[in-house]
Amino acid sequence: MGVQPAAEGLEARVEGAHEVETACSDEVLLRLVEDTLGTPLLLRMSRRVQLTAAGRTLLAEAPAALAVLDSARRCATSKGWVAGPDRKTAPSATPS
Repeated sequence: MGVQPAAEGLEARVEGAHEVETACSDEVLLRLVEDTLGTPLLLRMSRRVQLTAAGRTLLAEAPAALAVLDSARRCATSKGWVAGPDRKTAPSATPS
């Protein structure tokens, strides 16, 4: 699975999760990432968890990924494309 289809699949899942009026827990989001990547990020044991090799790699890349997301959010906000708190009132995201 390429990066683009994986990102689109995760985006659709997250959007679906937002439609349900409950907060997504960290565990649910972690499972979505694991499902999208197709590999576990944590070894879950009865009383502890441990990062897998994939988890360690993703953790190392997390600051860069978060910086890209922050930049995209700032861009979308500056263009007025960001939805309101109810996530239902975003204006059309047409390119300018």
